[in-house]
Amino acid sequence: MPSRVTKRYKKAKPFVQGIRKAVFEGSTRYLRKVATLLAESVQDTILYQINIKPPLSDAWLERKRREGYDLRILVMTQEYVDNISVIETPTPRSRGGTFEVSVGFPNKPHSRAKVAFAQLMLWLEYGTRKMPARPHWRPVWERFKVRMPQHAERIRIEVLRDLLAIDRGVKEITKELK
Repeated sequence: MPSRVTKRYKKAKPFVQGIRKAVFEGSTRYLRKVATLLAESVQDTILYQINIKPPLSDAWLERKRREGYDLRILVMTQEYVDNISVIETPTPRSRGGTFEVSVGFPNKPHSRAKVAFAQLMLWLEYGTRKMPARPHWRPVWERFKVRMPQHAERIRIEVLRDLLAIDRGVKEITKELK
């Protein structure tokens, strides 16, 4: 004959599993928010021209003006900026999600340049023989690393609030089981 403890455990088991799931989802949500914040920082750096150097050559600037393109550095049609995104990479369920921030998943080509966004990103970031480097990922990452403790704390508080709300619900259900 099962004991009272066993009966209670069987009743509480779905709630314990619910808590585990909530913690897993909380950590996944935390990582997703950090990755999204990084992607948005890169987009803002490009769109608001934060410390992007060197300036465009006069000939290239004139060509962009003549053809009706956006005159900002790294922005011609805004397709590059729009394709900066976050994807979840597959990992074992027990370890939680891992997120990747890049441009043009997976190997999506730019409609005008007919080159993969990942290759275009490397050309823009490190330059080519004919084009100077215009770093926009590395400087954002360096600033992000410095500010990471503040970002992490803010996001952690948001996730903990969600978990506390779940905890309150579990406590109410536990009272009903007794």
